[in-house]
Amino acid sequence: MGETSLNKNAGRESTTVASVARGGIATCRPQAAESKGISPNIKKLLRASRKALPETGFDYDEQYELISLLESLTEELKKDTPKKHLIQIFWNGLSGLVTKAQAISELGAALATTYQIVT
Repeated sequence: MGETSLNKNAGRESTTVASVARGGIATCRPQAAESKGISPNIKKLLRASRKALPETGFDYDEQYELISLLESLTEELKKDTPKKHLIQIFWNGLSGLVTKAQAISELGAALATTYQIVT
């Protein structure tokens, strides 16, 4: 029903617990968006995007993929110098899955403004 992953980034460990119930409800309890490197606006939009997942109507696999992409994006943004091309790749994956979700669209706009990526 859920999966715990341990990621190592630059000698730091962070734990993310992501689970999607077979009924389609996604939950995500990351240690995400707590870096001083992520702007307050993007932090807010990342949280809103995670909260919006259960309401997307996506199946289990799609919700799990969305959680994974959001976590990968967050981990990259937490770095002192996030790589623009990785932000772009994570955004492309997210936008390909959820073109209708308003919270995620707002996140895309904020990423485009802050990191000069194409949305």
